[in-house]
Amino acid sequence: MAPGGELSFALPLALLLGLLGYFLVRKSLGHRVLAAFLLGALGYGVGGVLPGPQVAFGPDLTSVRLNGAFLLALLALLFFHLYVFRHVGGYELRAMGLAPKAAEYGGVDAGRKVVWIMFLAGALAGLAATHYVLGGGIDEYRLKQSLPYSVGFDASPWPSWARTPPLGWGLPPGFSAFSSPGGSR
Repeated sequence: MAPGGELSFALPLALLLGLLGYFLVRKSLGHRVLAAFLLGALGYGVGGVLPGPQVAFGPDLTSVRLNGAFLLALLALLFFHLYVFRHVGGYELRAMGLAPKAAEYGGVDAGRKVVWIMFLAGALAGLAATHYVLGGGIDEYRLKQSLPYSVGFDASPWPSWARTPPLGWGLPPGFSAFSSPGGSR
């Protein structure tokens, strides 16, 4: 939302033009990505100039601290699910988790895969505080030194305990996140 209380067309137009550029260009992958990037940047620039519809939020809606971190977490769950179950690297990741020696014997580079697993785990753990960084859990909407540092640990045992696929990981931690503010008061 723009500072003047109006919705901006920048991101939707950038996404639309970027997707059009990617799917309409019929050359190599490099040309498609370049066209998507350039048209997305053009759409972002043009969308930022166009005036959007006026939006006024009432006091009931402004008290809700839901922000883009929720959508970012859902996108991360979807990406991780697609990576683990629809990609060769995800199969190698699952093989390393089940039997590292067998995966290494099958041709998986164990050192590289362990580093990749640590990178993914750190990236997902880092998403735990995005709600606070984006200003949803802070009263003044600015970053403070005293962010709650235990947020990532509230829901971390759930996926390993439940042994569910990545899309199922969002339900138990979501329950923990929604029940912890009420339970701590």
